[in-house]
Amino acid sequence: MATDDSHLEDTLPIDEGGGVSTSASSGTAFAEHNLNGFPIKVNSRFTYVKRLGRGGSALVYQAFDNVLERHVALKFLLNPQQKNQARLVAEARSQANVEHSNICPIYEVIETGNSVYLVMQFIEGESLQALSPTLSLEQILLLLKKTALGLHTAHMQGMIHRDFKPANVMVNLASGDMDAKIVDFGLAAQDISQDNKTSKLAGTTGFISPEQYKDDFTKIDRSSDIYSLGASLLYCLTGKLLVIGKSNTVENTAESSTSDSYTLKSDTLKSQTSNSKAPASKELSINQPPINELLANTSLPKDVQIIIAKSMAAEPQNRYQSALEMADDISRYLAGEPIKARSSKSYWLGRKLIKHKWLAGAAFIAIVGTSGMYINQLHQQKNQEQQQRVREQGLLQINNKINDLEYQAQLTYMLPRHNIEAQQQKWLADAKQLEQELPDINPILLGATHYGIGRIYQVLGDTLKATEHLEQAHQLEKIDDTAFYLALAYSELYQQKLTVLRNIASKNVRESRIAQLDEKYKTPVIALLNEHIESAPYRSYANALLTYYQGDWDSAMDILNKGEDLPVWYYADDVLKGDILLAQANALNNAGSIIYLIEPLIKQASSYYQNANIIARSEPSLVLKQISAINLEFAMFNQAGKAAESHLIDKAQQLRSEVLEITKVDGDVYHTFGLLYFNYAFNLHYNNGKPEKWLELAESEFTNANNYTTKMGDIWLSFARLYSNKIKLQTELNIDNSDTIKKAINALNKVSDTAKDYYYFNQLGTLNRYRALDVRDEGGDDKTLFEASIFNYLEANARFPERIGSLINAASVIIDMSESDGLNDRYLALKKAESILIKVLKKETDHFVANYYLAVTQFNLLHLSLYQGLAVQGLDIGDAFNKASEQMARTKLINSTLPYVLDLEQRLKQLEYELVFQKTKQWNNDFDKLIAARTKLAKTFAQNTIVTSNFVGVLCGITGIRVQLGLPAEAYIDKLEQALNEYPEFENVEAYRALSKLFRNWNTPSVGKLNLINDFKLREKRTPPHDWALAMVLIATASTKQDIEEATELLNSNKGMLPAYRKLILEWANKKVF
Repeated sequence: MATDDSHLEDTLPIDEGGGVSTSASSGTAFAEHNLNGFPIKVNSRFTYVKRLGRGGSALVYQAFDNVLERHVALKFLLNPQQKNQARLVAEARSQANVEHSNICPIYEVIETGNSVYLVMQFIEGESLQALSPTLSLEQILLLLKKTALGLHTAHMQGMIHRDFKPANVMVNLASGDMDAKIVDFGLAAQDISQDNKTSKLAGTTGFISPEQYKDDFTKIDRSSDIYSLGASLLYCLTGKLLVIGKSNTVENTAESSTSDSYTLKSDTLKSQTSNSKAPASKELSINQPPINELLANTSLPKDVQIIIAKSMAAEPQNRYQSALEMADDISRYLAGEPIKARSSKSYWLGRKLIKHKWLAGAAFIAIVGTSGMYINQLHQQKNQEQQQRVREQGLLQINNKINDLEYQAQLTYMLPRHNIEAQQQKWLADAKQLEQELPDINPILLGATHYGIGRIYQVLGDTLKATEHLEQAHQLEKIDDTAFYLALAYSELYQQKLTVLRNIASKNVRESRIAQLDEKYKTPVIALLNEHIESAPYRSYANALLTYYQGDWDSAMDILNKGEDLPVWYYADDVLKGDILLAQANALNNAGSIIYLIEPLIKQASSYYQNANIIARSEPSLVLKQISAINLEFAMFNQAGKAAESHLIDKAQQLRSEVLEITKVDGDVYHTFGLLYFNYAFNLHYNNGKPEKWLELAESEFTNANNYTTKMGDIWLSFARLYSNKIKLQTELNIDNSDTIKKAINALNKVSDTAKDYYYFNQLGTLNRYRALDVRDEGGDDKTLFEASIFNYLEANARFPERIGSLINAASVIIDMSESDGLNDRYLALKKAESILIKVLKKETDHFVANYYLAVTQFNLLHLSLYQGLAVQGLDIGDAFNKASEQMARTKLINSTLPYVLDLEQRLKQLEYELVFQKTKQWNNDFDKLIAARTKLAKTFAQNTIVTSNFVGVLCGITGIRVQLGLPAEAYIDKLEQALNEYPEFENVEAYRALSKLFRNWNTPSVGKLNLINDFKLREKRTPPHDWALAMVLIATASTKQDIEEATELLNSNKGMLPAYRKLILEWANKKVF
């Protein structure tokens, strides 16, 4: 137990250690300070932890009970005189006999020497006073209703609190269900001074009743506590107090320095609180207390104002006659029923016309006991009319309990972030208990029970179990709320199954199965909502939901934006807005739309989820929805070739921490974060970043997910995507990737047959592509793997024709595979890739990846013409250059910052300059411009090995031309060596190192002594750079005619060499004489 005493005036000197100062006056009993931290000597079994606070009559400390091994609260009297101690013992023993979940229990009363202290439950949480500024109206009402029930139990046993206030209500944050417990019961009854026998006012100003101020303790009874309940409700909702004084006047607090008068204290804690000053002083009318004037200046609902006014009536007989009555009116307000404090017939009938949120609870605690009580009565009643009356009473009792639990669930989600796992397990246990007891429940209450169980499972995310019970409830009783939530369950199942059916390869089978799914789920959803829309909970929300299911997303958004019937604490509308926008974003993505159309939708969806999360801070699904939006945004950035905004990953990391605060992380959560890290790593990889850290984090999250989830196919497919991209990264960094290839193959082999959808075949195609490239580098036969890759991509497209990504992938593999084809075959392959990409772009003109690969295709056709003389086959080199340049320009209009685009642009410039050299066979000064542009690009994207390796390749080629032409090349060789030092890790770097060393020793006696072939393992790979380097070294160090013949064969088969440059090298070789 802890207390919030920040509002109390300190009257007892307390030192920093929490003990009473020895300089206190003689009227203060504690003259010695215990070195152990307590104000008096206590039993050695208690270890001091800290001082918790101080109230009007006592000090409270946290201690650890070493015998029972638990934390407790110890309470000591400020004035421990014999009379006070006797009263403390008597009242503590009385309180100990009051057992209620909302009253803090007293464990022991310990008398030692001349002192006495209490051992009480330690409550880990905050006071209602401290917490109230963060709570909604409904949450505060629910907590005060709970405490009213606790007070009622105490009142029935003769206990009066006398000092009830928000500071004496502790909200247990550790339990997970936000229980409220009343503390300091009866300890402020009377405080007799040691020096005189005059009585001192018990209670706290602003919360005590008028009779307490009159010093007539004989008239203090349970109605005084009811007044304090009302005052507490007023303070928690408005931040205002009605301070009573004996002069019976109303004054502004700022103008009065005394508390001996009625005043209005304006500590604004709520946005709806009025900032106006209190009315001027006037005589108090006992029949029209000033509380009505105060309430009139607030924006509180009229029913809540009446509950507060009735409980704070000046005369006890005009207040609620029991705390239970007050609790009942609070329950009625929360449930949408008319409160009893308003007796107007027109009001009563009007409220009855408002549909009761029947059994709208998210949990179902204690329903069995209630229903059983009324079932027993039914067996005893033989008259049909009496049975019906008892049935209605039973349903009303069940109704009230579940409505309470609906708001308990809201409280769980809406309070500051805390772990809700215990509450979730509690709800699940309640559902399972009720399932076991269904055979014993009377048919009269069976529908209600099935509904309650179904709602629990729905809240817990078990849609199948929820649907099973909601269907039973709907068959038994055609209640509007049952239809509404059954429609939600059907909709969830529809969306889940639709995702699977979209991956069926056969168009006819796919459309047939989707039509069957529509009939089974979508049609009933629309029918249920249509039939019950007039009386559905939160009608505008239900209308928007119906419109959304009917496919009119824009109208659904309009309905939600105009939803004036939705309370301010309601957040499901913001969630639905986010879902609609995210659905639109996904639809556009599936259709291949560009990111500029999709990104604003994702950002707006995220903002709606954030708005909802502000209200429901402990609702884990709202955090995960924000993560899903960020994940989709990363995927969009990757598709568009755009660098992701750096703040997004920081936001994602923050959200991950929030999820861990709220609930136990399961496999799906780990999987979600693994995908997010993977997508971010992918983005870094293509935008000059360092993806290694994020790939490792992704693998760690997938591994964690694999330990929890049952969706093995999804996890292993994610592993395969991760490993495939690591293979590519390792290849670019010249790192051995054989182990990663094995991991990728193993992951794909573990994907279940049912999970082999579009994404599976798309990923299998990617893996086979990287394996083919790896085999090619080793000089092996890559054709089988390339063909398998193309087949996989086309198979993916057959399963999901709307997704064009697999077609683009197939085209890019055709380009890669054609590099080892003969002249005509490569030309035909490139034209086939060109045809596929043009087909894709007819569907989505501005698709970046398709435009980029079409530019690559046009570049390769130009390269083919220039390097392999395809002009004789009918390809005009001028036309090829124009087409490539035009496509390059279109691609840059979409994305002009991606390093791969800029690299391709420079390669096209290189072909332009090489075309001049091809014609003139003379040095072209534009080569220096190319080196300068390449140097700048490499420095800008120093982490991108494609850019840096192409820079080194161009620099090496231009240096080789100067060497062959007999021009001074030392400055170029220096630049080449510097580049190799700056960018030492990329594929084929050994070949360029060998050439650099050869150029440095060109035409020197030492060249024949070089062992470059072995030093740089030039025979271990068959790539154009390796073949070039090997041929150059063989010629430079040739000792036999066979060396020249081998070099000549390597040069003639090297398709990556400019013909004019090849001719210069061959001329050099032919000059060798043996």
